[in-house]
Amino acid sequence: MFDNCLLVTSDVTATALHITIPDFKIKTFCDFSQYKADMQFNERTIHVTDILLQMKPANIKQVFAKYGTVTDFKMTVRV
Repeated sequence: MFDNCLLVTSDVTATALHITIPDFKIKTFCDFSQYKADMQFNERTIHVTDILLQMKPANIKQVFAKYGTVTDFKMTVRV
């Protein structure tokens, strides 16, 4: 019933699975927690609308700085 079976020994298996992994010259891996924090940009973004045109950017930054560090700031006027 099993006349055509091939007996596979551990030596044959070891030879068949021998893989050489190339050296990618990666010195260090990046800190995943920092990468994850950087990718959560949308969770740290606010859009404020209908601000008086007389408001100075420094005043607006100062208002929101009490809630956390302001890393980027821009004002756009819609026509």
